[in-house]
Amino acid sequence: MFRSFWCVLISSTIVFAHEQEDPFQLRRALEDQDCPCNNLDFLCRFNDGCWAYPEEYCKIKGGVFCTPKPCTLDGCETCTADGKSCRKCKANYMQVTFDTCMSIDDVFDGVSDSSFVLSGNLVMLSSKQISDALTGALGGVQSRFGAVKSAIAAFFHRFKDQFDAVAVFPSTPQGTGEYIPSEHWSWHPDYTGAPENLKSAIIHNMASDGYFIPFKHEILHRFGVFNDKIPKKIGSSSVYSHWGLSALGNAGGQLGGWPQSAVDCTNGEAPNKNQNPACPDNKLRFTVKEGSTRRNNDGEGMSEFELLMMGLIGPNEVSNDVIVCDSVGSSVPGGREYTGEHYVGDCVNGIKL
Repeated sequence: MFRSFWCVLISSTIVFAHEQEDPFQLRRALEDQDCPCNNLDFLCRFNDGCWAYPEEYCKIKGGVFCTPKPCTLDGCETCTADGKSCRKCKANYMQVTFDTCMSIDDVFDGVSDSSFVLSGNLVMLSSKQISDALTGALGGVQSRFGAVKSAIAAFFHRFKDQFDAVAVFPSTPQGTGEYIPSEHWSWHPDYTGAPENLKSAIIHNMASDGYFIPFKHEILHRFGVFNDKIPKKIGSSSVYSHWGLSALGNAGGQLGGWPQSAVDCTNGEAPNKNQNPACPDNKLRFTVKEGSTRRNNDGEGMSEFELLMMGLIGPNEVSNDVIVCDSVGSSVPGGREYTGEHYVGDCVNGIKL
């Protein structure tokens, strides 16, 4: 029996211009006078590390004990040792940046039943405050996760806690550059009234004409790729939670990969799982136009193994094995050589079926 999966999309209607520069910081640099041990459980600086030694023993060892400073951030119950970042907000407060806890009442300010318009699983939310936060997040001047949390908090203030995933996006395209890509976070309830059944929080920018929001791609990050047989790198480049240099049965997937019909040995033959190595030169050849190490396009379908990860099909419905080129540690840049029509994977740690 397979479990149903419920997702809702929140579109924040953006109709207001910014009135002032956003007051929230995104990050901070460690100042020279700061003690580098900020975890309250590991305050002893010793041998270039932070240790859980009591102050007296820390000094005996020749270390420096980082005495915690007062936590004076508004709405914050527990700070880091330097007092500059909040680790836990007070009851009825929600953390929206590293040093800002916002009153739940302020999060809901101006949000009422009339702020929501429903169309199937699409919920349109009209809120100046949340709209500004989302615009700022996609423009690089405000916390992305903080903006998503605010929208999610407003949504669950109105609706029941019965959804697995919530995707938040503006009604029109916002921002440019490095701050606009979609992103998936695993949800952890950390404020009073936070949804406990929610698993995934997602941010998207609204797509321009002719483009797709990578909705399926980000949803799939809830389920994979977390199999220890799928390398987290190709060469020295990270492809964590993507298929990388893999063949996935009858089709490539939303998280990358190729159909098996587009993958062979450099001699043109199929890899043989009864031989070691499975290809004579320990290399796999991938047809460039048929797949990707980390595809991001909702115009494409999902692979059998992605449907299997989601519980939408059973193991008996998968047509073939996963074939993996493990190129971790390869001296070839990106673990593969581009030859025009193909990528040739340098499978230094083997071809795994």
